[in-house]
Amino acid sequence: MNISLKVRISEEYYKEFYSEWLKFRSYKKWQPHVAILLLIFGIVLFIVFRNNFFIPILFILFGIYEFFEFYYSRNKWLKERLSSNITNKEIMIIFEDNIIKSNGPFSNNELKWNGISKAIETEKGLFLIPENGVSIYLQKSSFDSIDQVQSIITKVQNSK
Repeated sequence: MNISLKVRISEEYYKEFYSEWLKFRSYKKWQPHVAILLLIFGIVLFIVFRNNFFIPILFILFGIYEFFEFYYSRNKWLKERLSSNITNKEIMIIFEDNIIKSNGPFSNNELKWNGISKAIETEKGLFLIPENGVSIYLQKSSFDSIDQVQSIITKVQNSK
């Protein structure tokens, strides 16, 4: 195996990363649904218990908070990534038979295949999950073919 990728870390990359992470790696995707349930429950309580406003208003406020936090956290995450020094730089990743090498603007790394605990294919990319649980996201558009993505997934599965 010898697969080489150039990954450009850009605003589009971060937006795609977050979107795919939300769909395939995070329970946070349920946050807007929980917010709606809290709002509906608060409104129902408000209608049923007209004499006691405190608890219904509490549920409504929690629902509003959950909506706000869901959208605020995405914007905050994106803003933090865009302000980093790696934005608009390229990282070269080389997948070899025994090792994964990455060469970036600030470091050069090597990772053994058995250091990857899981590979998750998404609609637009591939998450490699090392033993420490962080997410390495590779866009499918960075690969020459979909066969390369499948080769990496197979290699991760066979390295366990």
